[in-house]
Amino acid sequence: MDVKRTVKKLLWPGRGYIRIVGNGKDQRRTYVINKHIDGKKFHVSTRRDTPAEAEAEYQRFAQAPRGYSPAGDAPKAQPAADPVWLTADLIEKQLHYSAHPDPQERRRPNSKGWLYKKRVYLSWWAEELRGVNLRSIDLKEHVYPALKGMGGRAHPSPYSRTSSRGCTTRSTGRLSSAATSLDASISTSTFRRPRRSSRASGSGSRARVTEPP
Repeated sequence: MDVKRTVKKLLWPGRGYIRIVGNGKDQRRTYVINKHIDGKKFHVSTRRDTPAEAEAEYQRFAQAPRGYSPAGDAPKAQPAADPVWLTADLIEKQLHYSAHPDPQERRRPNSKGWLYKKRVYLSWWAEELRGVNLRSIDLKEHVYPALKGMGGRAHPSPYSRTSSRGCTTRSTGRLSSAATSLDASISTSTFRRPRRSSRASGSGSRARVTEPP
């Protein structure tokens, strides 16, 4: 005849609860931390069955809740992300991604003209960011120095959505996983087009080009 095991919970004041499984000599206790800290809920077993050992585990937990693991358990090491370099190969992958969208994605392919401009811009940045890991790129350390002295000329910017005065920007979006995990947006600056205005004179009209302010 099978005996059904019972499971009970007792309050562990200020800490969580004690999970009790079974009855009599077969009874097993486990102290479980169950707390909210800074808006985040932590629910983790101490894997300890005595008050003293459980309290020691709780004190370890209180020192670093997010990195806690029971004593004797080696914390899981997070694999270091591989560096990302703006190489010719990465540029080609980005251009292919832009020109040939996945049918399941709701986006249109870039035009041939825009692909040409992107190749020029990205090639320019590849020289400026040679040896710079794009995962740790810094605006002040890497981007601003490269743009210094560019003036009002059109130039590509891998960070900001606005560039020099008198220019507007066009965002190309983020590289997909197909082009590795480059976690930066790429933008390029383009000059404003002259505005055209017409003034009627007699039976005809002449177009006049008005430069932007």
